[in-house]
Amino acid sequence: MSKKTLVISLIVIILLGLSSFVYLNSKKDKTPIAYRIDNIRKIEPSKLREEFESVNNSNLDQEEKQLAINNIRNVIEENFDKMIDEYFTCPKDRRKNLLDKRIDEMEKREATSRPSDEQRKKWRERQDKMTVAERKLRFESISPDKQAKRQAYFQALQERMKERGIERTKP
Repeated sequence: MSKKTLVISLIVIILLGLSSFVYLNSKKDKTPIAYRIDNIRKIEPSKLREEFESVNNSNLDQEEKQLAINNIRNVIEENFDKMIDEYFTCPKDRRKNLLDKRIDEMEKREATSRPSDEQRKKWRERQDKMTVAERKLRFESISPDKQAKRQAYFQALQERMKERGIERTKP
């Protein structure tokens, strides 16, 4: 065996050993399979809030619950962003119709799956438990462009609801 072949073989063995070490010692994904992002994306968007509640009522440990909740929240935000992008890419003369469609969907969803007082209480408790740093991190994780789009979209949605005589109260 030539010296060159021996050196290359040793380098390959060392690299395989290092990659195996890194792989085996890396933090394993503790997220339950059902709550991994790819699986959550398969859930019908109207059912995501129910899924959120089922995680809270499950017997997962705190870390698993938090990972699952974060993934569900990320998918909900992805869906919001798709909806908002659809609004802004839609021709201006069709935006009112798109807003009407969204409002009708919201009304239908609220009529069929209105959160119970218990669910609202839990939601408020979770919000109250968030530290200032966590709130700041969540807010800062959204790009200024995305924040501006969301604000403009929700303002247009509120205005259209007002035009239709629909008043919303916050949970």
